[in-house]
Amino acid sequence: MKSFIGAVKVLACVVPHCSALLAPLDNAIAEKQSQDDIVWSEHLTEAFKSAQAAVASSQTITLPKPDT
Repeated sequence: MKSFIGAVKVLACVVPHCSALLAPLDNAIAEKQSQDDIVWSEHLTEAFKSAQAAVASSQTITLPKPDT
């Protein structure tokens, strides 16, 4: 889950309302160790699917080269 959240945050500039989408997921892992199980509620599953959909429909970004 931490890896997924991190990957989505990298795309935050092209994912509208990124922090709001990830808030339930962030809260679910707050103060947990990596080996701890996550309790998947219907709300948490929906938040995960919404974040996946937001990333899938994001815009392409291009980073400029420093020498141009």
